[in-house]
Amino acid sequence: MGNGMTGATQRGWGWRALIAGVALVAVITVWLAGPGSVTARPAGQAGAGAVVGEGGGAEAALAVPLRVVTSIPPLAGLIRPLLPEGSQCQVLVPPGSSEHAFEPAPGRIAQLGQADLVLLVGLGLEPGLETAARRGGGAGRVIVMAEVLGIGISHGGGDVHDAGHQHDHVHEADAGRCAHSGDAHVWLDPVMARLYVERVAAHVARASREKAGPAGLSPAQAQDLEARRTAALEALGALEADYASALAPARGRRLVVAHDAWGWLCQRYGLRSVAVQGRDADEPTPGSLVAAIEAVRTDGLRAVFSERQLSARPVQRVAAVTGVEVLTLDPLGDGDYLAMMRANLAALVRGLGLAAPAGPR
Repeated sequence: MGNGMTGATQRGWGWRALIAGVALVAVITVWLAGPGSVTARPAGQAGAGAVVGEGGGAEAALAVPLRVVTSIPPLAGLIRPLLPEGSQCQVLVPPGSSEHAFEPAPGRIAQLGQADLVLLVGLGLEPGLETAARRGGGAGRVIVMAEVLGIGISHGGGDVHDAGHQHDHVHEADAGRCAHSGDAHVWLDPVMARLYVERVAAHVARASREKAGPAGLSPAQAQDLEARRTAALEALGALEADYASALAPARGRRLVVAHDAWGWLCQRYGLRSVAVQGRDADEPTPGSLVAAIEAVRTDGLRAVFSERQLSARPVQRVAAVTGVEVLTLDPLGDGDYLAMMRANLAALVRGLGLAAPAGPR
């Protein structure tokens, strides 16, 4: 050959050109698809990209990522396991800040109008945020925990209403005593948290269907959402069981806590909380300090409980007078609900001198 190339060499160059062309087409296809085509990994699957289609072959994973804003980290920890792969979840109250003192900047509030779902607690915990969220767009995407659970304070001063829901795991006495007294810390009751996830999963599915457009969700997407829901409920069910088992021997006993945030949890498991600071984490009074000291001495408590988000000094004063240990309970955490609640259970078990639970199953 005039160019010095053999037939084998020419064939080699031909294959290289074909492979390069295929690779270029693949790159252009991915580039044109854009960031909105990020694939979803179905819950429970280890694969990073593919979903088994109806025909048994591997098809591009079908993510419908959602943009979610929550007021506090525990709500983020409860909804994140339900969300499709690639979803974003922003928290307005950053870890380490108290929910009672934090006021989000205007820029953070602006995120509410861009979200597919906005999750709030209600019961007076986030004054002004619900109004801002509903102004930012359709009221249908604002999900208030108290409303989802059917609890609240009637404006006429009457008892708590149930909004027509079946009670499922909810005991009417629990809701009546705690919600009517204005305790918004519902998420600290593992039973109520599980019921919340069970109900809010329907809102996630609806938002996903709406975002998917006229075509709706594919069977693979629907199965993925259901798998996520099932896994989340199983994990919370295990948490419930561990709390019930570990705290059963302590029924009737008192806890000295930093502020009055633990009414739902204590009511659930037959405990009584004595708070050094009030429900809004205001300054302790001489009467509240005396009551805390009396509870430690009368009940022979081993420990008192401070909180990450508040100054430990008031609780340390009680501990200094009574000679007991200071442990930490965390009502907000960093966004991992299960980790937060298991750390709280470990602290309660140690402070009450109980047997440690078996742990996650």
